[in-house]
Amino acid sequence: MSFNMYIPTRTLFGAGLIILSKAYFTHFISKHVCDDRFIRMAKAMGGLFLVDRCELSIEDCIDIYEVYS
Repeated sequence: MSFNMYIPTRTLFGAGLIILSKAYFTHFISKHVCDDRFIRMAKAMGGLFLVDRCELSIEDCIDIYEVYS
């Protein structure tokens, strides 16, 4: 396998949006100005677990969160 220095622009753009989104939403969450919206969004995203390739335990979810937070 060779090392390729080329990273597609869309990959960098997507990564930038993820980083910006995390900072943006963390700001509002820490201010508690729209807790009800974030709770509704989290409940809606909970439906994503229904399409996982394998069942995730609470410990699995915590491990994933800790790696990416």
